[in-house]
Amino acid sequence: VAVPDKPLRLVVHGVGSRLDSFYDRPWQPQEPRQTKLVFIGKELQESAIASAILDSPLANLRTPR
Repeated sequence: VAVPDKPLRLVVHGVGSRLDSFYDRPWQPQEPRQTKLVFIGKELQESAIASAILDSPLANLRTPR
């Protein structure tokens, strides 16, 4: 996750009901400051996940540059 005014990447890791977050390494100079979501699981419904994210009130937030 790209956090404004932080030089490090924020990693958010969730398994089941457990959630953890930590800063792992500095952003590289040419690396785009963007947030990526990775889902690992079985029989995931991509359309349901996409709808839940896109319908969120936070869906249109952008990281300040």
